[in-house]
Amino acid sequence: MKKLHFIFTTLFLAVYPVVVQAQTWEIRAGLAPGLSYFGGNGAQKEAIYLYRISRLGFGNLAPFGSSPLPSLSGELQAQHLSPNQFIGGIGVSYESLRCRQTPKYLNGDLGWVTPVTGKIIIRNNFLTLNPHFGKRLNLGMIDLDPLMGMDVAFNVGVQEKTSFTSTNEEIVIEYKRHITDLRPRLQSTAQMGNLSVTIAYAHGLTDYLDLSADNGEKLNAYNRYLRAGLYYKIR
Repeated sequence: MKKLHFIFTTLFLAVYPVVVQAQTWEIRAGLAPGLSYFGGNGAQKEAIYLYRISRLGFGNLAPFGSSPLPSLSGELQAQHLSPNQFIGGIGVSYESLRCRQTPKYLNGDLGWVTPVTGKIIIRNNFLTLNPHFGKRLNLGMIDLDPLMGMDVAFNVGVQEKTSFTSTNEEIVIEYKRHITDLRPRLQSTAQMGNLSVTIAYAHGLTDYLDLSADNGEKLNAYNRYLRAGLYYKIR
């Protein structure tokens, strides 16, 4: 927790003087498709904690796929540009991040294990804030904005779609995960006129998983998101 307080304090102290002194206000909106997945030793290509038990129903104890899938975010970004070209701003986005797992076997009543085949598509939806700062570099007709910030992502819903090809069965589970995902984000934006292209990578710090392996090792899972987007400058 002290580490997170330090990150937010540093970010605030970096952004606040820029915002206060800024003279130019920019607003842009855009879409950014990308790839998302989970990293960490608890992220799994194969869903080894899949179960169907009479008293519990169907579930997946670790729906954190390490296989990436196409994902999408839409963002509205507002930022100030100071006379010396320093940037301070914030983005608000809706993110739909997907990853994949492959079911290997299904744990059942009385420890019964059934081999299965198919796929599991996990979708995590977020409402995300991105305070950021950086500096504009004027490169002739193109303005380049290297930015650093923090994604503060509030999970608003999860969908797990499990398709068993071995039994021709599909099971969809929807629920809310009460978690705030903190992801340091590096971003570079190239702007020409009202159009800009951006590429960004967010590296999650929030551990989604609270499980231990059979050998007692603590398992963890962290969100990763690589995106590239097209934005239009509204103002």
